[in-house]
Amino acid sequence: SVLPQPPRKSPQPSPIKLYKCCEQSGKYKVAELKSGPIFRADLMSTSVFLIDRGETGVWAWVGRDVDAREKLEAVRNARGFVKKKGYSTCVPVARALESEEPCELKTLLRNWEPIKTRPLTLPPSFEPEYMTERPKMAAECQLVDDGSGRRTLWRVSMRDGMKEVNEHGNMAGVYFAGVCYVMKYCYGSGRRERTIVRIVEFYIA
Repeated sequence: SVLPQPPRKSPQPSPIKLYKCCEQSGKYKVAELKSGPIFRADLMSTSVFLIDRGETGVWAWVGRDVDAREKLEAVRNARGFVKKKGYSTCVPVARALESEEPCELKTLLRNWEPIKTRPLTLPPSFEPEYMTERPKMAAECQLVDDGSGRRTLWRVSMRDGMKEVNEHGNMAGVYFAGVCYVMKYCYGSGRRERTIVRIVEFYIA
């Protein structure tokens, strides 16, 4: 006879801890700042912080003034932190950008209040080669360039076949349930040009 397996226990939340990430002498270091209640005021726009809840999950909070490279590597460094801590491989890791924090993160911090924001300033240039040469990092971050590439969208249906969608008309941004869409995105130039193809289908829930 086969004995039933005992039910799996959900991971118990660990005491919340806050870590600050920084690069010193060419090495990336993670230093523990505090254990216990974390306040919005503990997070600074010039740094990346890790909010650790053990097996429950790890958040990488990215300040708006952090350089582009640190923003791109935040998730990878958070995964490295999880591995170094000896957590299981299924521990969720997520990234949150300053002023775009989801409710799941806000509930972990005390005294969350709107922060005065200044106009967003984008870096003068984005180097797509940096991500192209690091495919694993690109897959983790889901970021290949600054969005200035060339995108083409087709709608596929039994009646019309494959028809290109005009994304600048009155129906721009409108998608229909039960229809399949094919998107092609080209970025880079010359020999470094790359193409991404995605197929998306929307269902009626």
